[in-house]
Amino acid sequence: MIRPESADLVRSDAAVPAGHNSLQGTVSFIQYTGSAYTVEVDVAGLPKPFIVKIRNTSEDIGFRIGDPIRAIWPVASMYAL
Repeated sequence: MIRPESADLVRSDAAVPAGHNSLQGTVSFIQYTGSAYTVEVDVAGLPKPFIVKIRNTSEDIGFRIGDPIRAIWPVASMYAL
């Protein structure tokens, strides 16, 4: 499991920082909830979309459905269930 506040979305061609993991996929769903965006990313080989919640900022998140994208998160933010 990944702590949701640790995950972020970047362009698919962005470099992955040292000490981070990543998954590359395609944005399949975006929902604004008032305090955050919920973004679903279809990743090849995963049976369900990878879900990332992004805290609301005053700016557009910059991604649209169908865009290639990379989800990144620090290795230290992962824990076993």
